Amino acid sequence: MPNMPSLGLLSKEASAELAAHERRYDALDTKAGVLLGFSGVIVALTAGNLHGVLANVGTALAGLAAIFAGGGFIPRRFPTIALLPLRDRYLTAEEEFTQLRLLDTRIAMYRQIQRGLKWKALMVTAAAITLGLAVVLTVVASTVS
Repeated sequence: MPNMPSLGLLSKEASAELAAHERRYDALDTKAGVLLGFSGVIVALTAGNLHGVLANVGTALAGLAAIFAGGGFIPRRFPTIALLPLRDRYLTAEEEFTQLRLLDTRIAMYRQIQRGLKWKALMVTAAAITLGLAVVLTVVASTVS
């Protein structure tokens, strides 16, 4: 196996990026939860108290925002390294070989997590935009009534 002087550096960087993705997941979950809560409040306040087309559309958009936020809030599979099989397979292997396999595994995990993050971010963004429109329509409906 050829000498790989940058292997340790690349491994640290891959681990740091995976940790950053985990923080992004947590941040998007928090935002989705907040959006879900606000959407529920808008639906509850407008459904019984405001009448008219604008109020109904605002309520429907708030409900749609809640669905988007719920879609962003759904837990996704977060890949991890199976430690026992790792030990069983690589305990006696060359250190650089094991580091390379771990790096390749982290890169594969990163790609998988990245796809999930894109979906989660899309749902949270759609929820925020839809909720914003619902708030505007609700304010207009309450002003007109």
